[in-house]
Amino acid sequence: MKILLLGCKGQVGSAILKHAPESWEITPWSRTDVDFADTNALRAKINDYGRAMSGVVGPPDYIINTAAYTKVDLAESNPVEAAKLNTDLPKLLAEVAKKWGSKLIHYSTDYVYDGLGESPRREDDLTDPQNIYGKTKLMGDQAVEKSGCQYLIFRTSWVYAATGKNFVLTMLQHAREKPTLRVVSDQIGSPTSADDIAQMTIQAVSEAEQIVNSANGQFPSGVYHLANNGFTSWHGFTEAILKVAKQEGLAIATTKVEPIATKDYPTPAKRPLNSRLDTSRLQETFRVTPRPWQDALKDVIRAITKNQ
Repeated sequence: MKILLLGCKGQVGSAILKHAPESWEITPWSRTDVDFADTNALRAKINDYGRAMSGVVGPPDYIINTAAYTKVDLAESNPVEAAKLNTDLPKLLAEVAKKWGSKLIHYSTDYVYDGLGESPRREDDLTDPQNIYGKTKLMGDQAVEKSGCQYLIFRTSWVYAATGKNFVLTMLQHAREKPTLRVVSDQIGSPTSADDIAQMTIQAVSEAEQIVNSANGQFPSGVYHLANNGFTSWHGFTEAILKVAKQEGLAIATTKVEPIATKDYPTPAKRPLNSRLDTSRLQETFRVTPRPWQDALKDVIRAITKNQ
């Protein structure tokens, strides 16, 4: 299995490299290899890569895109920059996948929905993004769907890892310094470990290949919700983070986590109150069973502890 992986140094890209089976021959690209926001530079590198591969083993079986503009608040004042990575990049990769006969895996977000109500969103629910980040991600999804390539779009939420910049590491840093934390309690979603995203992706690819090789023979292109099991608030997530951190022996100064409403924590970008995702389609199609978010969190905190 030949894989071209974009964003190999990010949270999800790094996790894919870590968990990939030995049968995956991965060509990893990071932003130090090519500027993913520069369409001309990226197209030239892709063309060079394609020519080199055509003379050896042919194009990759999969293109996996984990690169994105994820600075949600900054996207409000930088919509063009956000669109380069969230819309233009997947559009180009879909065109290349179509040309090469490769399959594209692209990661999206719960922010493409309106964030209202309390029911978990299904893949066929209406989209109505409430901020620039969500809008650019949705346009990227639509470009992939319209391209005619074979694809899997995985929409996930609240991604974190033992490294990088994410909510868990930020809260642990604050918890070492502040006796009280004030955290939003009316936004609900599924904290999702990058390691689990990688492992579920690998399982989905394995199942997809079996589907193609079965009597049906049709690649299961489509949008799938991919997240850890269960829901909580940012406040509840923070309490769980600190509880596990204390159990693992990390120094914690915080003694109180105070719940606050979204309206009391204004941000440039509007945040969804409902980030719940229904993962039934993922489970039924690829026989993937998402772990409870609490179990994934314990593994990540243990990894953070080892890194210190």
